[in-house]
Amino acid sequence: MKSQARLERVHQVRGDLLLKGLIWLSILIFTLVGCSSPTLQEAIEKNHDQKVEILYQDDVDEVVLFMTEDYTGEPLLCLNTFTKENSGYKYNAGTGEHGQSVDLSSEYEIIKVSSVGDRSIGAIWGYFYDYPNAESVSYTLEDEQGNVIYTSDVEISEANSVYEKVPYAILEMTHNLYYQILDSENNVIVEW
Repeated sequence: MKSQARLERVHQVRGDLLLKGLIWLSILIFTLVGCSSPTLQEAIEKNHDQKVEILYQDDVDEVVLFMTEDYTGEPLLCLNTFTKENSGYKYNAGTGEHGQSVDLSSEYEIIKVSSVGDRSIGAIWGYFYDYPNAESVSYTLEDEQGNVIYTSDVEISEANSVYEKVPYAILEMTHNLYYQILDSENNVIVEW
């Protein structure tokens, strides 16, 4: 009789352990799946609490440029990284996100050169508003002595944005950025 009670107790303990293990496994799976979103836009909106418009997305380098709103409701241009997994997307909040206020009341342009998130990636990125004839941006990067270290041309996207990867070594040497916004005939619209 004692051995039967002991056997039942062993089965009870195994059952309890199995149940606890299944609960922990379920929590782990829910947590892992719950951290990602089916789309990048949804992943970003989880972190920003506002509507997001993705202007540029690179699934290879996992870089995103998007427009959202700041805490006052004003437009905000953001650049950061994300992680793409089989189960979806995860936005890398708190890892070096760049944000820049944008003025949409009249002609406006912003072009920046910076690192991207917490990765060793450099980029030229920006946004244009109310320049209907703008086609491309020609830019030059200079070091502290004013020597030209990099030049390139980049097309303006249909979303009125630009993004171009720049070698990180060049980014680290960059002291000045000069650019020209050009129309389809290479006439200068804006020079900075």
